[in-house]
Amino acid sequence: GLHLHAPVTVEYALPSGARRLWFSAEADLRGIDTAQRRWTDMHLIVRVDGREVLRRHITGDSQPQPINLEVTGRTLTIEVDPGRNGPVLDRLLLRQGVVYIEP
Repeated sequence: GLHLHAPVTVEYALPSGARRLWFSAEADLRGIDTAQRRWTDMHLIVRVDGREVLRRHITGDSQPQPINLEVTGRTLTIEVDPGRNGPVLDRLLLRQGVVYIEP
């Protein structure tokens, strides 16, 4: 998986022929007890060539969220933006990422 801590922005060059992106997004709660989960509050923002294609609010109580996006373009940007509680425990885990490339 990919572990990200807000605030952070990562950018990837998409391979030629990229069409779809699949992954699972969830709060990374390792080492966080139940009382501390209230501090986990962030926004996952995904852009393709600068155009926003996804915005999800994720908290310590959120279930893992399957993401399935069209990503026809040259660059993929993933941003984790702190929520109202600030970036205290805003850690995100992205799992099982797959880019479908059209043959």
